Amino acid sequence: FRSVLKVKPTVPLRCFIGETEKIGLMKKLIYIICILLTGMWVSCSSEESSSLNSNVPFYQSLDVEYYVSKNKTKASANFNKYNALGDNIQLTGISSIKFNNDKPNYVNIAPFFYTYSFNGLEDITFRFTRNRNEVYINTVSIKDIEPIDFPAGFNDIDVNKKVDFRWIGSPVGKKEEVQIRIVTAEGEYNFYDDTVGDDFIRLTLPKSVDKGDVTVSLTRIRKMALKEAESAGGEIKVSYIRDKDIRLR
Repeated sequence: FRSVLKVKPTVPLRCFIGETEKIGLMKKLIYIICILLTGMWVSCSSEESSSLNSNVPFYQSLDVEYYVSKNKTKASANFNKYNALGDNIQLTGISSIKFNNDKPNYVNIAPFFYTYSFNGLEDITFRFTRNRNEVYINTVSIKDIEPIDFPAGFNDIDVNKKVDFRWIGSPVGKKEEVQIRIVTAEGEYNFYDDTVGDDFIRLTLPKSVDKGDVTVSLTRIRKMALKEAESAGGEIKVSYIRDKDIRLR
């Protein structure tokens, strides 16, 4: 399924679900106006883990982003009661989380309360301590995800044409998604494809878009199961990200 989402700052989000190819749906442009809060980061309430009964399982959401072009790694984590939609949990008392033995930053803002950045493309070991007898360890490496890159000669986009962007790297795999984000002076245009086997994304920009220099981010995302978890389970998301400056003409 291919889609494009345009995000303008300080205005409601307008979602453009574009041509649906290879899945037999009607090939037409469907416009959906999404009346959402303007802020993408939302302050959330949470419960302290020390106040919860020991039989309440914690759902783990772990995230690692490899910013290959910048040689940086960002690790994030969040915890919820029972499942991904449960109440947020702040780890207190004997409960804790460490990233490579480092204590992460804590901010009461969704989607991840715990974050930490590393120089280099680091393997990340999440060490979640629920209590003295329960410790869950999950490790993520850049080797867990297939690399992706811009094709040679991708230096501009003609906004008057539909561009079939073919990345360098393997096609979309199971539990994967490829995203392209184009940042302009007026906002962002986000395209994605999660159809297994696809090897390109169609970039269709409105002719009214501001022309000039822009930054494009190309991301492959893979979702994986946890290696160690409580009964509530959880998910690991790992991203391989490249950036490139190009020109819209």
